[in-house]
Amino acid sequence: MCAATNAFETKNGSRKLVVYSRPYIVSTETKKLVNDGEFVVLGCDTVGFPKANITWVWKKINGLPIGVHISDNGSLVLGKVNVVNSGDYQCTANNKFGSAQMTVTLIINVPVETTPVTSQFVMNGAAHNLDCTVKGTPEAKLVWSKKGSNETLIPPDYYTVRTTLLILPSTKDLSGVYVCTANNGYTNHFSEIILYKQIESLNCNSTFNLCDVHACGGTCGDCGTPAPGNSSNSFPRDSTVCSAADSISKRSPDGKVLWYFGNGRAMFQTWKSPNAHASPSVIGRAIAQMNVPFY
Repeated sequence: MCAATNAFETKNGSRKLVVYSRPYIVSTETKKLVNDGEFVVLGCDTVGFPKANITWVWKKINGLPIGVHISDNGSLVLGKVNVVNSGDYQCTANNKFGSAQMTVTLIINVPVETTPVTSQFVMNGAAHNLDCTVKGTPEAKLVWSKKGSNETLIPPDYYTVRTTLLILPSTKDLSGVYVCTANNGYTNHFSEIILYKQIESLNCNSTFNLCDVHACGGTCGDCGTPAPGNSSNSFPRDSTVCSAADSISKRSPDGKVLWYFGNGRAMFQTWKSPNAHASPSVIGRAIAQMNVPFY
């Protein structure tokens, strides 16, 4: 707007200035993490004149999946998503003066879950194959540790092959509770597997001291009235095993109990019916592939 003035009058005038330019994408979200089943909209905000035409492609198919649409403001409406919808989505803004592009990586988070193939093993002088299955998206990394111990699980006693921990026969006490922990950077989950010594002579007077290794198990008979409850699941070593198990309902219907030692005290592990596990020949083949001795 301009104004011209003299002694007699003032005149005003205006002109519209139009600046033409290619489009610029001003959206800054290039990575979007959402949960499985969440409703998702991907934005592609632009500036420039004339108004840009917005198109989207899913790079997996160089197009868009069925049911997806572009809204009037140029956003891509995916609706409720699952792991199939993950990947790179490219927004392109076009007008007659040029174009601009931006890629948004969509990550569908399915919480990590670990499941032990077998949750209990009896030490029998043979090699043992401890395995956890891992589910979740993005793909998780799995690591093994030993509960209540700072021990590093490395050769010659331990070998890790993918999600399996191979425990070789040893003169050392390798019993205890082994933990498989999976983490994908967004969620994590762990499961426990106990390797224990079977106590054959467990009776109602047996104390935890009967176990001379880190973890033991046995079968209790009817020992009458249980000891007072202990909500902490932690008992002195001289406590009677069966009475302690009954006080916190930690034995199976057929009387089986499992326990391990931590910080000088005994703690029960929940009993689960063991499944068959990989034979030594399977373990042997896996170790042979790593060129390590199998004892």
